[in-house]
Amino acid sequence: MISSVRERRFHEDFPVTALLLLFNIAFFFLETIGTLRKLGDMSELDIMVPIDPIVTYVLGSISFDDLSRGEYWRLLSAAFLHGSAFHLLLNMVVLFDLGKFCEPFLSSWKFFTAYVASALGSSLASAGYGWLKGNPFRTSVGASGALAGMVGLLLVHSIRQRDTDMRDGLLRWILMLVALSFIMPNIDHAGHAGGLVTGALFGISAPAYMTSRAAYRWRWPAYAAGAMTLVALGISAWSYFARLS
Repeated sequence: MISSVRERRFHEDFPVTALLLLFNIAFFFLETIGTLRKLGDMSELDIMVPIDPIVTYVLGSISFDDLSRGEYWRLLSAAFLHGSAFHLLLNMVVLFDLGKFCEPFLSSWKFFTAYVASALGSSLASAGYGWLKGNPFRTSVGASGALAGMVGLLLVHSIRQRDTDMRDGLLRWILMLVALSFIMPNIDHAGHAGGLVTGALFGISAPAYMTSRAAYRWRWPAYAAGAMTLVALGISAWSYFARLS
């Protein structure tokens, strides 16, 4: 008799990371279709051509003006939208890399909760900065604020636990986020800072070893984060098909 062990697939080992990648790519597909309708010629769209700002607005970009009108769903929808294919590619590379480390380290429950909370912190900081600068119409999109939150979480944890290997390993992700600041135009530094600080707060409570029981206690915050995310993305999709189709 010959026995074989089936190799586990990526989405089985890292279900939350896979889901986040899927939603980001799916919503970029909607952005691309909406932009192509305006361009009228697919040959005009390449990796660096920005998505039409009207399309990102309809799908859920964030600004202080939007929040003042009660459109709170944009706090999360903005974290699943991107300004160009290049913007998406850079963020998804970082998400893929960070997710494979963070998800097993924190547990899927806590990873998802911290990611969504960091996205919220990033959006609030971005909108607040626009208000402080006297530009309430300043908009922002992108997953990098939530990703900065994961870096902040790991950085605080590594400092508290005196984990020099983890701290040194963070350099790769920090350099990636810094590179975004120089490669991409109009980088939202306030959003990055908001995500970083929010994630850092989760880093204070990250133990050196996450037991199954401790991880399971995070299921209710994760359910709440999932419900909020689904509502936000549901409104985003409804807005897109109602106003652009």
